[in-house]
Amino acid sequence: MPLVEYRARGEDGRLHTGRTDLTRITSLREELREQGIFLVETRKIGPGRFVRRKVTRRELIFIAYHLQTVVRAGIPLIAGLQDLSEQSPNRYLKSVLDDVVDALGSGSSLSQALGRHPNVFPEEFVQMTMSGEVSGQLDESLDRLVHLLEWQEQLVAQVRQLVAYPIMVLIALAGLLVLLLTFVIPRFGSILDNLDVELPLPTRVLMTMSQFCLDHWPALLGLTIGAVIAGFLLRRSSAVRIAVDRWSLRIPMYGNLRLSLISSQVSHFLGAFIDAGVPIGEGLNMIARLSTNFHARRVLGRIRDRVFEGETLTEAFAESGLFPRLVLRMISIGEESGTLPESLKKAEDYYDREIPRRVKTLMDVAAPTLTVVLAAVLCFVVLAVLLPVYKMYGALT
Repeated sequence: MPLVEYRARGEDGRLHTGRTDLTRITSLREELREQGIFLVETRKIGPGRFVRRKVTRRELIFIAYHLQTVVRAGIPLIAGLQDLSEQSPNRYLKSVLDDVVDALGSGSSLSQALGRHPNVFPEEFVQMTMSGEVSGQLDESLDRLVHLLEWQEQLVAQVRQLVAYPIMVLIALAGLLVLLLTFVIPRFGSILDNLDVELPLPTRVLMTMSQFCLDHWPALLGLTIGAVIAGFLLRRSSAVRIAVDRWSLRIPMYGNLRLSLISSQVSHFLGAFIDAGVPIGEGLNMIARLSTNFHARRVLGRIRDRVFEGETLTEAFAESGLFPRLVLRMISIGEESGTLPESLKKAEDYYDREIPRRVKTLMDVAAPTLTVVLAAVLCFVVLAVLLPVYKMYGALT
């Protein structure tokens, strides 16, 4: 989406500059007018000026850490954010920070200024900031926010480590099969056809598969594309995604790992939100939206509804039937003693140790299994190629 640079002047003559999306010009004009500021010039950023319209989690961590340092040092937020904007190599982030500085200068709070850019600052970022402002402990809220964002970054790295090797092996295996069936075997088969040798079963199977692929490749290609499109469309169905995600939790080892990830996410965010003063209902809403498991999203939505109806967190989580005893026990102890954030912190620490161990265990099982599958395919191909050659050599001798 194109960006627009704008200049505006307030009733006091002060100049305001910044960047915004082209679609926000009208709403921005109204927002500024309400503050006694009037647009005097807008300029669309040309197509030759590339702007990376993405802010990574590492950049968000740096922003939160920088803000925490600024607040604790007693430096004005506007000065701190201006320094951060000048140092940012991301031009899109720079334009966003300039707009935040301008909003602060116009009287907005930090959370309000950040909330103007929901595509950059996620809801939990804004809510934690708002809670810190309301409680007068902004530096502590930002410290919790840094911890949450760093935990998310570590979690994503662990998941990527888990899925990278299997995906690479499966892609290599699929590429090998396509190469063999469409290029190698047809040429090798033409040589075997000229030999007066009875072909062994592995060779006949491989040649039949190769011929089938060559004769029906348009249909196979169409089926593959159709399957990808159908899978994409089905994934957009909430009912299908809920059913798939619920089923995935029952897969041995993998399901336990996913449940641990969900439990860890709930422990980290719920404890941080409650400690920062975020209302429990709003906190559960945000945790549900953050979850990548649609079944967990629905369960957390039901828990939120039960809490609004007057049930305790302990009762609502226990009736969900999703979370393990450790999480339920920590919530129960925390509610009874009035130290829920501290109790959930113990669950956090447990899962911070347990998840890497479970990732390693799953990798220790997945890697040899995929290696055996790849070796079996290669062994079958080698037998299919060498057996007829060996039979031909035996006939000649």
